[in-house]
Amino acid sequence: MLKYLILLFFVTLTAYGANISSQPVNGTVVNAAKLNVRVKPGPKYSIVTRLPKGTRVKVLRQEGSWLQIEAPADSACWLAGYLLAGSKARRGINLRSGPGVEYQVYERYPAGTEFKITSQHKGWFKVAPPAGLTAWVHKDYIKMDDEGLKAATEKQDAVPIDLTNEAVKPAEAPSVENCKKDFKLPFVKDSEKKVTLQGVVMALKPGAVYVTHALVVPDNSSLKTVCYLHSNETQLNIWKERKVVITGTQHFVRGWKLPVVEVESVTLAAEVKR
Repeated sequence: MLKYLILLFFVTLTAYGANISSQPVNGTVVNAAKLNVRVKPGPKYSIVTRLPKGTRVKVLRQEGSWLQIEAPADSACWLAGYLLAGSKARRGINLRSGPGVEYQVYERYPAGTEFKITSQHKGWFKVAPPAGLTAWVHKDYIKMDDEGLKAATEKQDAVPIDLTNEAVKPAEAPSVENCKKDFKLPFVKDSEKKVTLQGVVMALKPGAVYVTHALVVPDNSSLKTVCYLHSNETQLNIWKERKVVITGTQHFVRGWKLPVVEVESVTLAAEVKR
């Protein structure tokens, strides 16, 4: 039997506030001579550029198996010429991945938006990626930079929780016998439902396999564990000690007090539009 999986003893108190750092996480292209960068998260979407091995990128968030990054400077960005007045949009205009309506759209920009035109082709204008434009790469080809993770929270004042106070001790995860990577928890039949939850991701004690993290929220002077987290695709550790919004499927497990959420996507709470 595995030892009880215990949440990390020290967390940053300010990590639970609204001012949690939203600084991007740095990463490097690996395992690919040329990594495809796409307009949206998925293999069916247009390739807008390719990054050579060793290229540094800024990862903004993860959705399933895909990472959102700042759009590289050479990304293909095109606008319909008849919708431009000089270098400004006459009205709402779609930024596309190629010179034609058959190419997929990054996003739509309002009238008056100014673009830097670099070339033209048959009535279409190629422009430099606007500030804030993003694109997508597959997570398997990006190695996260530990220093980037550290930088995301290094400006916070680290204050250890007083573990002598019973009220603020972290919760314990239930033990799991013979837990292996292909292990399946005994979910309660028909208990699954889609959920969207907000909190701070905390890693469980090393040795956890199926349930590796928990989602916690502040509860007066203590920490309240909302649920345990599992994911085969999402690299939960890059979100450790960060305030996030998680979507996924929630299940109850026989004999457990708290549910398990099969994570489908993770977004920094600061990025959620209200």
